[in-house]
Amino acid sequence: MNLQKSKILLILMCVGFLNAMAQQNNIYVNKAFFYFDKHQYANALAYLDSSGIKDEYTLALKGKCLMSQSHFDKAIPCLHKANEHQAHFADYELALCYAQHQQYDSTAYFLKSNLESIYKKKSHLLKFDTLLNSFRETSLWKELKVSHPYSESEKSLEQAIYYSNHNEVDLALDILDELIRNDKKNSEYYYYRAKYILQFNKDYQYAIGDIKKAIKYDNDNAEYYHFLGDCYLNTTRYKKANKAYMSAFKLSSYAYPLMYKLSFSFFRIGQYAEAEKYIQSYINIDAQNVDALKLIALILYETEKYQASLDYLYKACSIDARRADLLIARGKVFMAMENYQNALWDFGTATDLDARNGEFWFYKGLAFLFDKRNKEACKCFTRAQNLNYYQAGEYLLKECQ
Repeated sequence: MNLQKSKILLILMCVGFLNAMAQQNNIYVNKAFFYFDKHQYANALAYLDSSGIKDEYTLALKGKCLMSQSHFDKAIPCLHKANEHQAHFADYELALCYAQHQQYDSTAYFLKSNLESIYKKKSHLLKFDTLLNSFRETSLWKELKVSHPYSESEKSLEQAIYYSNHNEVDLALDILDELIRNDKKNSEYYYYRAKYILQFNKDYQYAIGDIKKAIKYDNDNAEYYHFLGDCYLNTTRYKKANKAYMSAFKLSSYAYPLMYKLSFSFFRIGQYAEAEKYIQSYINIDAQNVDALKLIALILYETEKYQASLDYLYKACSIDARRADLLIARGKVFMAMENYQNALWDFGTATDLDARNGEFWFYKGLAFLFDKRNKEACKCFTRAQNLNYYQAGEYLLKECQ
């Protein structure tokens, strides 16, 4: 019986160790994507190697890092391996690499392969990508344009994107309206119209309607759910935002930016344990992000872990000492700890940084009030009310008559 229990315990320990290793490796991959986005390719490559994970995403990312360092010869084997995991996944990048080696037959082959796949690139990339400059001077480029032309609807969509990028959003919307009239089940059209509606007049309700239609016709697209979550978040519908972000997260292989948004939405609906879990995962990837440090501090404040909250706020302030919102957050923690002198220092510094913010004067007044300095408190409450922070009026009536 004891032997059996020992075996079970050993198995559980092994499973726990393997799960911990898998989580650590996933963090490494997310850090690799983070550093790639920051154009720090050497760091990205180091974390990819440390992760030990080899799938189409990591292999393609490694190839892109090497390409960004002009190591096209080293990138090619990585990109081929990515294609072995998922057919056509890295066709376009392979075409670019072969173009640098003037192997134009291979360039044409992989461009054709990309254009016939679900990863088909927009035409403007082929027209303007500088890594294809020499290839576009060959007869193979002319043959490719003839053999694989873009459809009229694809050209129209690109025209809409062009108009949007040049602040002619009304023209972009006209094109998308026409495209949708002719193809009512094309998810991409609804997605772009939703984006441009927000760009045009911030009509979130209309945008939500369109992105829901996009999801109806393509319900495994993480980008669509991410966009829906942003729409709900910006209209303070936090439960719906959380649900959309979770759908996006489940569909994304490596999605470190979603961790922050998931945490924020969990925080807003009062699920602090989940909020802390996701923001801690994000901080493990981006430890210098001031907004993330502030968010975890707010979560810890709500769960009365005041010292831990302070630690994160001190770190955030050390990164950006002129963020008044960080000082206000730290001042509130000091208030909860009944350390009114430190609270006054933070609130006072915040009012120095932004003397026109009535809320800051209100909190400074509260700190004076709790420190039994009513005269100074009343001056701050008056200043807050004069700056249209009307909550101060209640304290003026109760404490300053």
